[in-house]
Amino acid sequence: MAKPKQIPTYEGLSKKQINTLPLFVDPSIETITEIAEKGNVCRSTIYEWLDDDNFRRALDKKIDTYTDSEMANIWKSLVRKAQAGDTQAIKLYFEMKNKYKQQIDISVTELPNINLVRGDDG
Repeated sequence: MAKPKQIPTYEGLSKKQINTLPLFVDPSIETITEIAEKGNVCRSTIYEWLDDDNFRRALDKKIDTYTDSEMANIWKSLVRKAQAGDTQAIKLYFEMKNKYKQQIDISVTELPNINLVRGDDG
């Protein structure tokens, strides 16, 4: 049986804060200035919200929800790049599937000079 979808709670947040939350996770919006303009609030207000624990918790939940929903698309994109021969994508694919372990070759070209000092007892 599928889990019921959890509806986020925004206890303690204003309607303006709740309506502005999606702007923070919208990948087409890149700056605080853009968030403030599209949310019709001052930049200083955005920074005040970011200092508020309730707002930060709600924002973290929103980010988690967004990233979880995008996971399948990102995975598909990675697979397409790997299939097209992108070596970085291939490497990342195998790392994520725990099929690739990077080997580090350490070689010593010159041995350090070590002087042994004998103690007084011998």
